[in-house]
Parts: sequence; structure tokens; C-alpha cells
Amino acid sequence: MLSEKEKEAVRVEAREILVRFGKALEGVKTVPISSSASGTLRRLGKACSDEEFRERMFANAPHKTNDSIVAEKAHW
Repeated sequence: MLSEKEKEAVRVEAREILVRFGKALEGVKTVPISSSASGTLRRLGKACSDEEFRERMFANAPHKTNDSIVAEKAHW
């Protein structure tokens, strides 16, 4: 069980994390979205080609070999 002092330290740290995260999000560009008839959201705008999508996926993948993205499989 945490003491009141430890609880307050956690509150302060959590608040600092949220503030830093909020500031980091300020620079993120957003795209308009619309709700479809099924209630799901989709981005408005030009769709990318399969090749563009593939390039983006590989650019964002931290671990890759040749034509494969290396990822952990269900380690929970």
C-alpha cells in the first residue's frame, strides 16, 4: 500500500506526463474525418496506393528484414 506522500508523487508525475503528452500532440497534423452509415470513422482525402501504404508501413516499422516486418507475436 502506498503512503499519502507516495500517492501524491504518483499524481504529480502523472500530471507531468499528461502535460508533456499534450504538448507533443500540439504538433500533430490532423485530417478531417466523417462518420459512415455503419458508425465507423474514416479519413477524408486522397487514398494512398498499395505501394505508398507499404512504404509508410516499412518506414514506421522499427525492426524489419528484407521484405518482412519483424514483430512480437502475442507475448502476453
